[in-house]
Amino acid sequence: MPRTAAFDVDDIDTRPKRRRHAADDTPHETYNNVEAPRKRRRSETAADEEHSHRTNSARRSAVAGWDEFEAAASSSNNTDFEAKNALKLRVTNSQQLIKILQDAPFDSFGLHYVQEIKTGKRSFRCGGDSCPLCDDLDHYARKLALFNVALFNESTNEWEHRVWEVGVKIGRKLKAINDDPKRGPLDKDNLYFAISKTGKGTSTEYHLETVKARDLDEDWDVDEIDSKTLTTLKEVIYTDPWERFSSPQELKRVVHRLLEDDTEEDDE
Repeated sequence: MPRTAAFDVDDIDTRPKRRRHAADDTPHETYNNVEAPRKRRRSETAADEEHSHRTNSARRSAVAGWDEFEAAASSSNNTDFEAKNALKLRVTNSQQLIKILQDAPFDSFGLHYVQEIKTGKRSFRCGGDSCPLCDDLDHYARKLALFNVALFNESTNEWEHRVWEVGVKIGRKLKAINDDPKRGPLDKDNLYFAISKTGKGTSTEYHLETVKARDLDEDWDVDEIDSKTLTTLKEVIYTDPWERFSSPQELKRVVHRLLEDDTEEDDE
């Protein structure tokens, strides 16, 4: 005689069975044609509420539309870094001829370069009077000024827009020239500059000489910038902050990270 499963009375659900919906063809475990108790399904209302919550959450977090796409695609990223890197003037050991396009720097700031950070962002714009890197670590911020200039490219014989980064020494020389009624302003029509550097690393020295327009032909074999070219160059000058502003919270995280690294080294 075939063996059958034994049940106590309590094992059998004696409550009236709910009629299954015709579309509900999910198989249920049965023993001798007696349907085993099923787990109660969540109410449809609760399921609908959860589905609605997930849908609404998705709508809140999603950002739709082509305008938002363009904004995201144009945001600061590696492409922006590469563009700025290409725009930056590289001072060489050989003299280069430039013309400053404005009478003042378009951006000036202190820059913290944190060598202790081995991966990720290592340079941070100084927070000024309330800078955690200055206050908590006494970390040195290099003082920089950024100028829009026209660089004469000897390979193409063309004037090209560049951003020139200078330190305190050259910056003060430029300010003195700009403030001198006889020599300034920096963007005076007949005023050009020859720039170069000597040395390497921390012993690098930057050099600056003024060049009069009348000497361009004889000393440089270069013509003055014509008004059309000058206008075109001034139309593309850089005006945004060269180094983005760091929030106090970001700078505090950098301080915390450096202090943690010091503690770990002391424990070793």
